[in-house]
Amino acid sequence: MPVPSWRSDKRSSSERGYGRKWKKARVAFLDANPLCIGCEAKGRAVPATVVNHRTPHRGDLKLFWDRKN
Repeated sequence: MPVPSWRSDKRSSSERGYGRKWKKARVAFLDANPLCIGCEAKGRAVPATVVNHRTPHRGDLKLFWDRKN
């Protein structure tokens, strides 16, 4: 059975894997990558506020924690 989209998933964010460990990893990623990648590609320097997986992990924990993703 496919994992529901985060948009329709009624579980809490920590139930979906975005708990304390994710929050710590998120802060570390934003510290290392302070500018929005999409904005930077357009020549604008805008602070990054979101960490987005390049390939949607759809519940795959290996892909979820892949730092290159």
